[in-house]
Amino acid sequence: MDNTSIKRTSIKRFVSAVAASQKTHLLICAIAALLSVDDGLDGEYYFPKYPVSLFSYGHSMTATSLPALAPSYRLNDVWSVQHARAEDLPEVVAIYNQSIAGKQATAQLTPVTCGERAAWFAEHINSPTRPIYVVRARAQSMEQASEDTAQTVQAVQTNQKTAPIVAWGSFSDLYARMAYHISTEMSIYLHQDYQAKGLGSLLTRWMLTQAPSLGIHNVVALIFAHNQPSLGLFGKLGFEQWGYMPKVCDMDGFIADVVMLGKAVTSEGTSNK
Repeated sequence: MDNTSIKRTSIKRFVSAVAASQKTHLLICAIAALLSVDDGLDGEYYFPKYPVSLFSYGHSMTATSLPALAPSYRLNDVWSVQHARAEDLPEVVAIYNQSIAGKQATAQLTPVTCGERAAWFAEHINSPTRPIYVVRARAQSMEQASEDTAQTVQAVQTNQKTAPIVAWGSFSDLYARMAYHISTEMSIYLHQDYQAKGLGSLLTRWMLTQAPSLGIHNVVALIFAHNQPSLGLFGKLGFEQWGYMPKVCDMDGFIADVVMLGKAVTSEGTSNK
């Protein structure tokens, strides 16, 4: 048996033992990547219950078995949701900047530029577990389009990809340490012309149904204590107060408290209670 075969066999036994005892796929990935097997390892072969593949070159990790989101998923007869694309950054930033002046939705006090948010955006759109979703208006129902010609269907699909973004939502790391991977912070931002229309509730509910497929067990929302509409929305969706941080934000005119709301989710997006 040559050195490569011995190396591969030893690592396979070691990683399999860790998989059986620890059941922490991120730890396993990190160990295997650091060992840097020169002919590569298939993570799904060694531990098929975890949707992760390992590539020795570059020590990269990519999710390969996560459920793919359809190009345009129907929220209702009016709106559809999609994964954000690189070209969506300007609209995402514009909607975020709209929220700053009201001093209710973000602790950011001055508008941001696309350049300032480019790295953050790229990290999210390339992440299999911390996506950004964008909501667009539906041109017409796909059921109606499917009854027409293929040209009409293509036109509807193109329109739904290019229609203006009216809202966006994201899952972000609650904390950078590896052990926090099962918990995430949720953020929702609506275009000012589409607020108070039920869109925030619709998008939040839908994102909660997606969370389990992303490996998320707990969803957290950090909300200003004076933002009663958002507190009311998340309260109706089953979020509970998990923490309270008094006087932590200087909002340039007043000092704000922040409430931490949390919810454990199941495969149905409902509470684990």
